[in-house]
Amino acid sequence: MNVAPSRELVLKKLRDCFPDATTAREALAVLDTYGTETWHREKERVQLALLRVSSGDLEKLRLYTRGAQNDYRDTLVPAEFHGEAQASSKTPPQEMDAIRKRDRADYERWLESSSP
Repeated sequence: MNVAPSRELVLKKLRDCFPDATTAREALAVLDTYGTETWHREKERVQLALLRVSSGDLEKLRLYTRGAQNDYRDTLVPAEFHGEAQASSKTPPQEMDAIRKRDRADYERWLESSSP
């Protein structure tokens, strides 16, 4: 299954990661600072990645959001391509394909789950 990033999914994962309503409002305000500039790409995808890498920690969310405002790829890599990013450049292609598939499956499981 391929889960498409959307505002609805961002809000669902926000509630999962920040169950306290007050903290969730703060977190949403932080998230919504990404996507305000013309060079900010793929707003919902990056916001989902920010939620994942923050692990429900508001300070981490602030830190990663500031980083994403400079280069969103710094957020996408640890959120979506964790295994691939840690693999060696000498990893055989067949093994790299398996790592990519695991990364994708893991990320989609997270998107579909209720966990932070």
